[in-house]
Amino acid sequence: MRILGTTGRMNQLLRIEKAVQRAERKVAPKGLARNFSKGDWLCFSTAARRKAEYAATPAKLFLKTIEDLDLQPENHFGDLGSGLGLTCFAAAMHFARVTGFELDQRLLTEAETIRQAFEIENVAFRHEDFLYTDLAPFQVLFLFQPFSQDFPDLMRDKLAGTTPGTVIISHIFRFTEPIIFGPDDFRVINPGWEPHSTDPYLIDFYAHERK
Repeated sequence: MRILGTTGRMNQLLRIEKAVQRAERKVAPKGLARNFSKGDWLCFSTAARRKAEYAATPAKLFLKTIEDLDLQPENHFGDLGSGLGLTCFAAAMHFARVTGFELDQRLLTEAETIRQAFEIENVAFRHEDFLYTDLAPFQVLFLFQPFSQDFPDLMRDKLAGTTPGTVIISHIFRFTEPIIFGPDDFRVINPGWEPHSTDPYLIDFYAHERK
């Protein structure tokens, strides 16, 4: 997908959002999905190991965060738990190469269907556990929320092994941030908003750079 002008890009992103919402209703467990704050977005447990929760990241706010951080378009972006692909599709409007990791096959299949329908050529989805994947090729990484009780320890060890200069954008709760992003390994480049918000329309993204 070529980089669109501002109006065209936002219109395209709105169409993609609607496609993702339709996919949500197709794959959500019957009777177990719940509304994610305002609007019609859903939240539910996935079929992935560790039973990660699915919730779409607000695409426009995420794209604005990327641009505010002035990240280079040639960077390789990785989404650690890409769900139905919305964050990847937003990131693809800025980065030349985007990869999403997802363990729930139904979500991944729907994300790939949307990717093909919109002919988004710079996104690839991998049915792969990122905890066992070399993240060195990625200059920018994203993770939204905890996927297990061992999340702080697992992510601390995994992200500490990233290449110096790697930027990690997250929606990490304040009580886990100092564990995962220790000051010896990371520097804060975007501190997020205060107080922490669970409202997707007032969501706060944090960004840390590997020292």
